Amino acid sequence: MNKDLDLLDSIFTRFESIEQELDNQTRKMLWERIARDTLQSNHARSLTPHASRRRRLFTAVSAAAAVLILCLAGYFSFHTEPDSPINYDSVAQYFPHEIENIQLVLPDRIVEIRKNPSVVYEPGCVIADGVKYPIAQSDEIHQFIVPFGKTADVQLADGSKVRVNAGSKLIYKSGMGGTRRQVYVNGEVFLDVFHDENRPFTVKTNRLDVRVLGTEFDVRAYDDEEVQSVVLVSGSVSVSADLLDQRYRISPEQCFSYNTSNCDISIRQVPVENYIAWMDGLMILDNAPLKEVFRQINRYYNVEIVYDSSLENVRISGKLDIRSSVEDTLETIGLVAGTQYRFEEGKYCISAR
Repeated sequence: MNKDLDLLDSIFTRFESIEQELDNQTRKMLWERIARDTLQSNHARSLTPHASRRRRLFTAVSAAAAVLILCLAGYFSFHTEPDSPINYDSVAQYFPHEIENIQLVLPDRIVEIRKNPSVVYEPGCVIADGVKYPIAQSDEIHQFIVPFGKTADVQLADGSKVRVNAGSKLIYKSGMGGTRRQVYVNGEVFLDVFHDENRPFTVKTNRLDVRVLGTEFDVRAYDDEEVQSVVLVSGSVSVSADLLDQRYRISPEQCFSYNTSNCDISIRQVPVENYIAWMDGLMILDNAPLKEVFRQINRYYNVEIVYDSSLENVRISGKLDIRSSVEDTLETIGLVAGTQYRFEEGKYCISAR
């Protein structure tokens, strides 16, 4: 409990209040968040003791932060020196993950993106859904959050382009200024980094540190997966991870994988198209276990899937078009794996034929 309180203290001491009146839309969103988190806390009672404790802490933080914002009639913003590293973890842990629309989190507002899933940074502003939002300081920390069932694009202030996969979060400084460019990734992104030999570009996850000058690569680091990976399409990157005492350089068409449970690493040649096909709405499977396939389908379609335990290690290969309906995708899997599905009580239940 003391560790939790210490962590909360470290988070709130990093906030700086901006004294301004909240608009009605933001006020409504905050109260809806409090209501949603209250409902989630009831669900948390059915979780394991460890998971329930974490969920209750999460709910308390979300609701308390929102109430504090309303009471002070101020919103919160992060401010850092242009070249200072960011404590991304303290930001990333305490933001609601269960959202319906793509969100751009700015210091003074939360922008819900409903029409055009593409955000572009220009000098002094960021454009989302056709609306220009002014940027007061180039060192503001922005968050771009993509829920399950969606993908989106961000063009950062330095010209780098990022495709953000479903269930992912990207955190960065609005101006990408200073001598270092850095972003934090929770989930999966594909990056086309603008070349600038004087300002290296760093991608951080909770376990990996990827350094580049200008290149194209995919980073995958979901919380519910043990293995985090970097797949290089072009250029060159070096990768390090916590508990490792060296950096590893990989070449195009190589994959660096890091097992977060035992710190094992591997570097191997891979068909890169298999790893970046998600950007075209495809899932390419090469002897993939069904439990992993169903986990990805859950993420892409934002649906709940349950399956017989006897199926989890069944492996399949092929190409899935995830631009079609979830029912069509499950039918295609059934033809290959010999499975069938039924929709029951809001869930897709998978069993052997």
